[in-house]
Amino acid sequence: MLTQTTITAMQMLACLALRGDAEPVPPRQIARHLRASPSYLAKIASMLVKAGLLSVRHGAHGGVALRRPPDSITLYDVYVACKGRIRCDFCLPNGACRPLCEFHQVMEELHQGLAETLRRHTLWDIAVKSPRRPVVGVPDFCKMDAANAAARALDVKTGP
Repeated sequence: MLTQTTITAMQMLACLALRGDAEPVPPRQIARHLRASPSYLAKIASMLVKAGLLSVRHGAHGGVALRRPPDSITLYDVYVACKGRIRCDFCLPNGACRPLCEFHQVMEELHQGLAETLRRHTLWDIAVKSPRRPVVGVPDFCKMDAANAAARALDVKTGP
């Protein structure tokens, strides 16, 4: 249902939210800890900057940081930044199968449910509010555990 790009964007944003500070982090460092390609994460960061979810600072101490508080960034915002608006044109363009066929009605219901669910949940919900489990070994089993591990690793690298 969600693309790898959208999930990776959520991980990247969650990692930044979990760090809890506004200091920019180079996408290359986040990529290393999320086990993602640096160029792929740079592309995702660019989409998130264009959508107003990240700010970017250039220069020696540059990187990306959350532009808004994590509780104001909905998962719908992230989805739209990565994939564009959720569209519901399953049959004919612009719902031209009027009255709507049964398939189109089911897909419309699915569309509404997905959009509503993504709007109801925020970055805060999936990152900060989630219980922090101890990171043991490689956190491949949970996408947010991977973001948690990345945030911890970045704090060690950038801490005092």
